[in-house]
Amino acid sequence: MDGELVGVIGDTWELETESIPVSWHSVKGLNKKSIPEIIHALREDVVTLNASNISTTSSYFYGKLIARAARLALISEEVSYPKIIFDPAWGKQYKRQAYSIVEDYTNLELKEKNQHYTRLTEFPFGRNQESTSEAIIAYYSAALMGSAYGDADLVFIGSTLTAFEIQSAQTWWHVKGDNKIYAPSFVKKNKVVGILWSRKRDSILWFAPSERKDIRLGIQVLPLLPITEVVFSDVAFVKELVKWALTSVPKNRTEEGWK
Repeated sequence: MDGELVGVIGDTWELETESIPVSWHSVKGLNKKSIPEIIHALREDVVTLNASNISTTSSYFYGKLIARAARLALISEEVSYPKIIFDPAWGKQYKRQAYSIVEDYTNLELKEKNQHYTRLTEFPFGRNQESTSEAIIAYYSAALMGSAYGDADLVFIGSTLTAFEIQSAQTWWHVKGDNKIYAPSFVKKNKVVGILWSRKRDSILWFAPSERKDIRLGIQVLPLLPITEVVFSDVAFVKELVKWALTSVPKNRTEEGWK
């Protein structure tokens, strides 16, 4: 890693974060002038949904498909077009299964027999993380599920972990002009980190070169959710990010799978 190594002596450590809003809808509200445009885009996206035709056998990509459908439903609810009917009976029926999924990644007990911590791949530079939005939204979704089931403990745990992930992303992945963590040469060329390791940082991605700044930024943002407003709350920095990433967008864009 770049930067100076600073030693800190202490026997007590307190971790504090800012509270975050746990909301299904936009935190700051919608611009009423934009609602017709949102509805138009929503109608086009809904038409492409096909529940009877499973287009992939990958649990990862299928998860993205059903998550996309869920987000369209929430957008429909927020703009009141069309009216959405939620089925609480379904949620109650599958509550146990839903909690088993959340427990798989919010359980800190290493002795839990269902934990898969032994399956981590060993790399010379330690562990790594690529997409901060995936990590943030995983815990944010746990908080939302707690809200849906009236589980205050799950809301607290999920929102706290979300807050720490946001703080981590803003500290290590968002490279602002006054950044003191990385070398000046890296700060000059980069606005976001590609892959962050325990002992190094990369501009590349697992599936894209460093030149594709648009993809590098995209995987730190997508999918757009209410919590995204909190992650990218620095408007001036967001404008810098967009300007920086636009320079690498190819004229003939054909690849959309990464989104």
